[in-house]
Amino acid sequence: MIFIGERINAGFKDIKKAIQEKDPAAIEKWAKSQTAGGATYLDVNMGTASNKAEDLKWMIETVQGVTDVPISIDNNKPALIKEALSVCKKPPLINSLTADEGKLDEMRPLIKEYDASFIGLVMD
Repeated sequence: MIFIGERINAGFKDIKKAIQEKDPAAIEKWAKSQTAGGATYLDVNMGTASNKAEDLKWMIETVQGVTDVPISIDNNKPALIKEALSVCKKPPLINSLTADEGKLDEMRPLIKEYDASFIGLVMD
């Protein structure tokens, strides 16, 4: 069974503020807490707090600085996912891909290169 810690998400005010101020405290707190709770992956989602790859990479590096639990990259932009994959220390999970052929064609080589898993959404 896979448990994904979903609390490192900019939909929460403390995480959004952490991203905007580049203050790692809240991200580190939730990474440690979810790891202690038995998370198999830690989901990293910067939502609408930013659209910059460097912010997503910073979030991932912050998480990896306090735990060795693999990362679940939660973003729908292939360019940002590609950048984020490059800093993952362990094979990540990409959460979530749609069945859009263009996005899948772009993501397949990256999934293979980084030995990533992914969650595919079945929806029209």
